[in-house]
Amino acid sequence: MSLKFLLLGLAIPALIHYYVWARLVKASRLPRRWSRAATIAVVVLFVAIPIASTSRLWWPALGKVLGWIVFPWLAFCGLAAVALVVL
Repeated sequence: MSLKFLLLGLAIPALIHYYVWARLVKASRLPRRWSRAATIAVVVLFVAIPIASTSRLWWPALGKVLGWIVFPWLAFCGLAAVALVVL
C-alpha cells in the first residue's frame, strides 16, 4: 500500500517536471551546452525533492538547507506548469 503512495507521490512531480522541461528547455532550442546544463539542473532538483523531505527526519540540518533550495523550486515548477498550460 505504501509503495503505491510513494510511486504516485513521485509520478505527479515527475510529470510536472517533464512538462516544464519540455516547454522551457527542449522547445526553446538552446545551445547544446545550455540545454544539457538545464536538463541536469531539472533532474537534480527533482531528485532533491524526496531527499529534502525525508532528510528532515534523519539529518535536520541538511533538510533545512535543502529546503531553502528545493521547496521554492517546487513552487516555481508548479506555477510555471500552470502558466504554461494557460499559454
